[in-house]
Amino acid sequence: ASTLAFGHNECPDPGVPINARRFGDNFQLGSSISVICEEGFIKTQGTETISCILMDGKVMWSGPIPRCGAPCGGHFSSPSGVILSPGWPGYYKDSLNCEWVIEAEPGHSIKITFERFQTELNYDVLEVHDGPNLLSPLLGSYNGTQVPQFLFSSSNFIYLLFTTDNSRSNNGFKIHYEINTYSCLDPGIPVHGTRYGHDFSIGSTVSFSCDPGYRLSHEEPLLCEKNHWWSHPLPNCDGKNELTSGTILSPGYPELYPNSLNCTWTVDVTHGKGKKCNCIPLPLYNQCSMGVGLRTPEDQSKFDIMQFHL
Repeated sequence: ASTLAFGHNECPDPGVPINARRFGDNFQLGSSISVICEEGFIKTQGTETISCILMDGKVMWSGPIPRCGAPCGGHFSSPSGVILSPGWPGYYKDSLNCEWVIEAEPGHSIKITFERFQTELNYDVLEVHDGPNLLSPLLGSYNGTQVPQFLFSSSNFIYLLFTTDNSRSNNGFKIHYEINTYSCLDPGIPVHGTRYGHDFSIGSTVSFSCDPGYRLSHEEPLLCEKNHWWSHPLPNCDGKNELTSGTILSPGYPELYPNSLNCTWTVDVTHGKGKKCNCIPLPLYNQCSMGVGLRTPEDQSKFDIMQFHL
């Protein structure tokens, strides 16, 4: 299509290549269009820019229409990027042996996140190594659909090797990477809690406290370890230690309560605290004896019982 005459002064519409964005909608003689591949894809045909020219009396594009595809391997050093299995978003090919190297500046580590992953179980394998080559320590070997959410390097390199057999394939994978300082992810803050410490670098600690009336599920500080994981899960601020007020309702409220009831409610109070119960009378047709037990910490076996009849 790039060498056929279309008109006296206009080239044919080149379309928008798959996995790319086109800039320019003027196809007149002398105009140009540019094609930029989406993140993770590279040019597999043509150049970034083509122009509508006159050659041998014919109006044509100066080169083939650019195409973009996911490469089998590459070397990455930008602050962030995407690694795709060859053929993405379609199926990858058989008998592949693709290598990718991600390189960061010294003093930085690399985080990779698996957005999509689906390969032939047991046969089409992605290896992730903590270093610049195949001899570097293995972070993990993955196939099928089971992958971690993310991985960290302990150095400024990550090496990936994708090998496939000669039969059956699948959608492959989409992996995001980003250059990271030597740190852990933000651990978050418990609901009803406060965090102390904003340094998430390796070797640093953060601690937490809870709002009045709540308690931490564990009080040990979190340590950012060398594997970029916190030493413990984020603690919770568990339910209130005490309620300052509340309401007790008769069974079935607001409907009529059943006959033959003998109901007891127990209210625990902190040492030194007083108790006050207010009864709101309602028009009832039966008599109910309700006992409210007020238990004090001095003697757990004794209750202050208040009974009243309605």
